[in-house]
Amino acid sequence: MESFFKFFFVGLLLLAVFLARRADTHPTLGRIGSKGLLFLPPILLLVAAYAGITRGVPHAVPILLAFVGVSAILFRPTRQFLCRFVPMDLDCPSHVFLLVAVWLLIINTLSGILIQQLPETLNVALPDVAFQESIFVFGSLLAAGLWNGVSFSAILASFGLTRPTIRTFSISLIATVALYVGLIFVLGLIAIIGTALGFSPEQWLTEQPTTYTLLEKSLTPTTIFLIPILVALGEEMLFRGLLQPLLGFWFTVVFFVMVHLPQNSFHPIALLLFLPAIVLGFLRMRYNLTTSILTHMWYNMGLLALALFASNTENFLAHG
Repeated sequence: MESFFKFFFVGLLLLAVFLARRADTHPTLGRIGSKGLLFLPPILLLVAAYAGITRGVPHAVPILLAFVGVSAILFRPTRQFLCRFVPMDLDCPSHVFLLVAVWLLIINTLSGILIQQLPETLNVALPDVAFQESIFVFGSLLAAGLWNGVSFSAILASFGLTRPTIRTFSISLIATVALYVGLIFVLGLIAIIGTALGFSPEQWLTEQPTTYTLLEKSLTPTTIFLIPILVALGEEMLFRGLLQPLLGFWFTVVFFVMVHLPQNSFHPIALLLFLPAIVLGFLRMRYNLTTSILTHMWYNMGLLALALFASNTENFLAHG
């Protein structure tokens, strides 16, 4: 039932966009669509906050703060006030979306601090992943001008999204291998330095769970294939497609890492995320968004496959 309401909400957003794009020919329908795009996100956050209360106050507080902040940003007088301190276009969807994204980043970090740690187990629900990534894609398209009638093909071209080619696949595979080699090198360097300083690097590297280790018990070949595709498409459209051209390379790298910190319990090992963030940003800048999407997909697919293999091996050894 929860998944039904999530996709029902996405359907309402699509309807609102459809109406908003008819403003030139049907002004009344256009106004209805525009109002819907303004009010639907805060309503979703308010419903999410109510659901979070059932899991305890720490889960509900960040979502309530997100609701208040997003509602305030979508209120035009708030943006007029912010214009005194931040150079922005009051009615530019990209600038409005950017303000919302920065606020949600702050709330995302606060959420990790309040909840403090990840659960002992984390179940993978494909509809939940699909919903989250569809919001990333949809929000990116809206911010890039879908709201104002910019053509879909023009938006994709501005993002750098092109048709995959053999060259694109080859570059993405090479980049993925380079990423794994880089991670192994950095982890080895950490082990050498840790040993020289007299502490156990193995304990330091494994004392806090990450999203990948928590997913082990719920991974299947299907989720290993589908989740990386959904995550790569959603996150690359948002970070490298929309935000990197607006914010610049290094700010987007930091933004990407900070968004993922709560998923790793704010453990120092999460700083390794700087490596894929830099590589993916470079691929977008040097080649195109398609290359960074494919690299992100191969990278996550490999990590999830390793997590499943480690889980199956552990179970096999435990049960003989």
